[in-house]
Amino acid sequence: MRTGANREGAGAPRVLVIVVHWNGLEHTDRCLHSLERLTFPNVSVLVVDNGSTDGSGEEIAARFPAVEMLRLPENLYYAGGANRGLRRALAQGFDHAVILNNDTEAAPDLIDRLVEVAESNPAIGLVGPKILHLDRPDLIWSAGGRIHYWRGMFHHLGLRQPDGPAWNRERDVDYLTGCCILVTRSVLIDVGYLDTGFTMYSEDADWCVRARRSGYRVVYAPRARLGHRVSAASGGGLTPYKMYHRVRSNLLFFQRHARPWHWLTIVILLPLEFAWFAVRQLRYGNRRVVQAAFKALADLARRAPRQAS
Repeated sequence: MRTGANREGAGAPRVLVIVVHWNGLEHTDRCLHSLERLTFPNVSVLVVDNGSTDGSGEEIAARFPAVEMLRLPENLYYAGGANRGLRRALAQGFDHAVILNNDTEAAPDLIDRLVEVAESNPAIGLVGPKILHLDRPDLIWSAGGRIHYWRGMFHHLGLRQPDGPAWNRERDVDYLTGCCILVTRSVLIDVGYLDTGFTMYSEDADWCVRARRSGYRVVYAPRARLGHRVSAASGGGLTPYKMYHRVRSNLLFFQRHARPWHWLTIVILLPLEFAWFAVRQLRYGNRRVVQAAFKALADLARRAPRQAS
């Protein structure tokens, strides 16, 4: 763990913001325009083009010539693409890196507030902002997260709750969403990168758990604010693709991190939650979503490779 983080009088730390892009220009364009308004004095932006096939990578390079591009020959999914940026941050001597969804828009002082918290205590290793719905900025999407080991489930704190004083307190949390996380250089050295075994979903919670078990704090910073166009990157709403990867990744997470005694209740409560979910989705006519969830369970049980799409 690092021994000193406060740089008062020594100049601002260097921060690399990593935006992972895959096809679809609209969201990344809005995100990068918001990053042009950042007020932090020592920030660089890297777009990781995750094997885009629609020409959007070339268009981003043309529209934002000051932004560095890392072009990957294939889609490595979110964890793989973000890791390429994180490795570059470490190799180039950045003090902090921020991974950021492309379907977000940053407040001008986002990096200032995240760095302020990260630099306040050498034990802090990961920091996340208050994330609000872009179409309803009065509603919270995430104020950090809680892991329910006895139930085998995750929970975004503040989800769909009105913004207000209850969500304005800085606090340690179980995990932060990969929608936006600041990671210190020390965590990259001591803990490592996102686990690409998750492909998408739960890699953020896994990273936070590994950091906490290495002695680092995971902190929600409410003065840092971010707007999120929820689920835009995965097609919007509850799609079969999204459901498949969420179910598979969540179960893989608890296989790795739940203690033996947690399974005494997980094997009872999780099937009940799943059955209630299936009934609700079938009532709404979402048969393909339910099928995708069962396929994820079957594929995980027989250790089949993840489906690509």
